[in-house]
This record gives sequence, C-alpha cells and structure tokens, in this order.
Amino acid sequence: MLRQELYRDAVEAEGHGGPDAYSVMAHDAADVAPGADGLLCLPYFAGERTPLNDPEHVASSLA
Repeated sequence: MLRQELYRDAVEAEGHGGPDAYSVMAHDAADVAPGADGLLCLPYFAGERTPLNDPEHVASSLA
C-alpha cells in the first residue's frame, strides 16, 4: 500500500520495465542519515503492527 501511495512513479516505471520499485525505495532510504535528524514515526500504516489498536489513527510523523 505505501509503495503504491508514496512511489507511484517508481511503480509505474517498474511496470514498463524499469527498476523494481522496492529497490528505488531502498536506495532513497539509504540516503537518510541515522536518526533522520530527530524524525519520529509512529507506524500506523495500513493498520498493521500498530502500537495501540485504534482504527481512527492512520500515521504520524513528528520532527
């Protein structure tokens, strides 16, 4: 789901013979420094592995 939402161009390019969208995502993630400058992410993505089972939450990113 995140792949299709955040990397639509990469998914479309993959469908036309381009690089695997997950490889593009991994490449982008490798450019982020450890600690991500204090970014905190609460993983309420797609409702899986959430810290608290709350169907009203979607995702949170704090800087």
